Amino acid sequence: MKTAYDHAPAMNRAAEPPTLKPRKAIIAFLVSAMTGPLAILAAAASLRAQETITVSGEVTCPECVITLDTVAILSGPDLQVSFVPGVAVDRRGRFLLTTARPEMMVFDSTGAFLRTVGRRGEGPGEYEWLIHINVGPQYIHAFDAERGRTLLDHDFQFVRADRFAANYLHSHMMDSETVVFPGDVLAEGSTGYALHFLDLDGKMSSYDGDGVWRGQTGAARNLVTGDSVSLWVVEPNPNRLTRWDLVPEPGKSVIYNRVVEEFDRHGNDPHLWPGVDNVGALLDENGLWILWTTPDPRFTSRRVGEVPEEPPQEIRDSWLDLVDPATGRTLARFHSDGSASDFVEGSRYFYFYNESDSGEPSVVIVEPHLIRGAQMRR
Repeated sequence: MKTAYDHAPAMNRAAEPPTLKPRKAIIAFLVSAMTGPLAILAAAASLRAQETITVSGEVTCPECVITLDTVAILSGPDLQVSFVPGVAVDRRGRFLLTTARPEMMVFDSTGAFLRTVGRRGEGPGEYEWLIHINVGPQYIHAFDAERGRTLLDHDFQFVRADRFAANYLHSHMMDSETVVFPGDVLAEGSTGYALHFLDLDGKMSSYDGDGVWRGQTGAARNLVTGDSVSLWVVEPNPNRLTRWDLVPEPGKSVIYNRVVEEFDRHGNDPHLWPGVDNVGALLDENGLWILWTTPDPRFTSRRVGEVPEEPPQEIRDSWLDLVDPATGRTLARFHSDGSASDFVEGSRYFYFYNESDSGEPSVVIVEPHLIRGAQMRR
């Protein structure tokens, strides 16, 4: 069986990882009520005009090739997980992994396990359900689905905590240590808005909404990435990219509705599993990277909750698109067997969750590269 790395030239592969297999568990994320009041800096929705453009998902740069290098493989007897919500890289090059438990796992830059951080409880540095980690210039930001954000220094010492329901898997870290995250938030003054900015002091500014809570929606799964002048919100399904300009205040400026045949053929029926989704986003000097998954061609979709008698060895295929932010058009595309999970916070890596034939779990960290035709001919 081919893995994601069989599609890359041999000279661009570092270490051959074990065969990729699907996750054994799927966790349904439920938004919890806020555990304590939070002072909120409310903001009115932007009135900036926005443009909606439908763009073809056909590849426009046939001489552009995406390859993957293996960076590290996180494994070992202490990696006893069947689901990995997120991975981050701190300023010392360590990989921080959440396991939907009240602790994070810490690995060095080579993938060797170092320690766990955190435990169950309500005190400083204690968690109920640690679900997401991001890393800023000064601090590690650990998000508990039940209790909000905990700030830790790079020695994992407790700094401060901000209490609110922090049930989301994606965020963007700005140079100012402000965390940006999309979707539904149960916090005083921010409920019913689409995009939120949480500053270092724990104050939140929210935009694009009317403040009316309508229950948990698909927006809670939106992705966000960006730089100092703009942000991109990527919806899992439909296949939509929204640019937010940050000056003079955050507001939508353009929406790209992407028409990608491989994405659209699977439809968007939320009752079928596995479905098609955008699962990761990253903006860098090459453009806007979009990581998405489709059902493996050999797998027949089933109604949510149905379990096949004999699970197939592959459930999802992975795709990586490089999109031109100026036009919304796709420059290059990479397709692989196996299910990629998400980008690694604090880096330009993404990762696969993998299980060996004996059931030993590992997290495979890879880095994408763009090679143009002239580079390949040298």
